[in-house]
Parts: sequence; C-alpha cells; structure tokens
Amino acid sequence: MLVPFTRSKSLAKSHIQRFPSSYPLTSTLSLDNLEVVAFVPGTRRPSQQAQCKRRCQCFASAAQATALTPPELPRTAEEQTALAKEALQRAEADGVKRQRMQLLLPIDARASNFLDTEPRDYPCSMKEEFEVAVKVASKILQVGGSEVRFRKIGERDQEMDPVGLVSTADKRLAAVVYPIAETLKQIQELAGNSPNATLALVNPQWNNSGQIVSDFGIGPWKRKAEEFLDTFRPTFELAEQRIGEASNIASTQGGVVRLLRAYPHDWQVFLMSYDGNNECVATYEERPSYAELERLLQEVRKTRPATLSALSTSAPPPPPLARSVAGPFTDDEIDGMDKSELRRALTALGLPTAGRLAVMQERVKDAQRKFGFVK
Repeated sequence: MLVPFTRSKSLAKSHIQRFPSSYPLTSTLSLDNLEVVAFVPGTRRPSQQAQCKRRCQCFASAAQATALTPPELPRTAEEQTALAKEALQRAEADGVKRQRMQLLLPIDARASNFLDTEPRDYPCSMKEEFEVAVKVASKILQVGGSEVRFRKIGERDQEMDPVGLVSTADKRLAAVVYPIAETLKQIQELAGNSPNATLALVNPQWNNSGQIVSDFGIGPWKRKAEEFLDTFRPTFELAEQRIGEASNIASTQGGVVRLLRAYPHDWQVFLMSYDGNNECVATYEERPSYAELERLLQEVRKTRPATLSALSTSAPPPPPLARSVAGPFTDDEIDGMDKSELRRALTALGLPTAGRLAVMQERVKDAQRKFGFVK
C-alpha cells in the first residue's frame, strides 16, 4: 500500500498511527508491509530534487484520497468539529500551511437540532454568531489538549465587524475568525511572521462572488489581494443552500442541500430530508454552482420523487385535515389553530410547513386569498 511522502518507514508508520482511518488495510497488514513513496537525495541538482519531491507528494496525496472512505454528513455540531479538525490535520501533514474553512454554525434552530433546515424568521445577532464561531474554531485547534488563546484583532473594535485570532500556546496553529477586508494587512503579517505555522481563515466575511471589488478595491490592489488569498487552500466547508423556490410559500418545487468538502475528498452533495435519510447524491471535483445543483435536484426529482417529498421541512408532514380545505377557514379559525393543525392545512394546500406560528398562520391566509378561499 502507498503512504504519503516521507523519508523513512518509521515516519510512514507514525503517519499511519496518527490517521488510522485513512488506511483501512493496516488492520489486517503489518505496518512493515508498506511501499513507501520516498524521496532519496542523491547526486541530483537541488532543483531536480525539489521537483521529485513535489511529484511524490502529489502522487501520494492522490493515492491517499482514493483509499479514504468519503465522510458522512455531520449530524451534530460535534461531528462537524471533529471532521474539520481531521481535515485541518491531514492538510497540515501534507504541507498545506494556509487553509480556508467555512463552518455551518450551530445557531438559531441548528443550536438544538443541527440537521434543522427551517428558514430563520428571527436570526441571532452578528455578535452571537461570532462568539459561536470562535468557540467552534477553538475546539478545532485543540489538538492533544493544547491550550488555545483568543484575542480580537482589527483596526476598529465594532460589534458589527468582530474579527478574532485563535491560536495555540506554541503558535503552531492559528485561525482568523470572521476576517474582513480591513484586516487583510494583519493577516499578511501573521502569515509572513510565522511561515512554518498553520494559519486558517474561518468563515471569511468578504464577498468573493462578483462584488469583491467593493471589498479590496480595483486594479493592482484587488489583484494583489486575490493573489494572496489564493494561497489559502480550502480544506473544509459545510454549507447549506436552498434550491428553487424553497422559501416561497406558494411553491412545492424547492429543496435544501448541504455541501460538504473535507480535505482531501471531493465535494459531496447531500439532500436534506425530514426522515433523516440525508443521502449523498453526487460528488464534484470543484464546488458545484447553483445552476448545477438546480439541474441535479430536477434529475433526482424525476428518478426518485419520494426522496424530495419533504426537502424543505425538518419534521415529517402531518396527516391531512379531516375536513376539506375547499371549505375555507375564517381568519379567527386560523388564528386559533396550533402548529399541528396549521401543518395539516398547509400540507393539504401543498405548501411548505416550516416556520413560526405567526408565519404559518399568515401562509394559510395568503393561500386562501390567492385561491379564492375566502368566507
């Protein structure tokens, strides 16, 4: 079997013992039964030696990714933290010192149920989001019981733009949490002052989807910023995306997916379902675009309609109302309904059943007005 680039079998054994899940065959084979992809210095020029080393590292990384079992979708915040920590360590072991991570924070409804996909009617504040992000980042950096320290950074100490630095006491690992464009210079200094340390950017707050010019300027300033940020390799991301019209109360064609990328694996797309069967339906080498995800859901809807029967809700759809919705409710009757009754009414109308009580009541009233069900 192949192991990542190393100079000796003893180091290869150490790598396998550090990441045992990466090498399932070692459970039945002796650690001596290895083919070590090694760089053996000889009479070659330094440039040839460096080229050989890079080739060995790339080959070993590809072989490692092939041998690994793709991760499952994290069902809890703790599982996400463990997976992100493992991705950071694997990337660091492969020489990736600058990393970028995007975490799905356990806030709002996800604080009690990490798989919840209901839209946020009353989202928490930026300050609360930041505090949760710092806690998660701190746990990711806690390797072997190492002490983790935190301090705020940035030119302005404002609640609307909090930025923090989390680092281990030995300064081997560090993470800038919620970095903004104004802290780019400090990030460059951190990277330059400790070139051998691993530095991660956690949940960057700049916009890199077409409006980055407003964050980093134009021309040479924008280009230099992009060139520097491109040195940070994405090693972990867990993101949620609503596809179609999942948030439209008059639509039943929407869906919710979660995207997962944990180094060294490709991107995985999971369809979120109320029954907990959050199936991985596709993998991509690059992060899929919205259009690609939309086409994917359309294809899955054709081939497996049952899979998408409740994508935009976090709980099983309740049984239909005993009475016909064709007999309209008065506003007073709707205001007197509890969530269970409202869900049955919305299910009968073919509408999403997620949301707070007042939102669900208004959804039923709007649907009755739209379809002419008015007393």
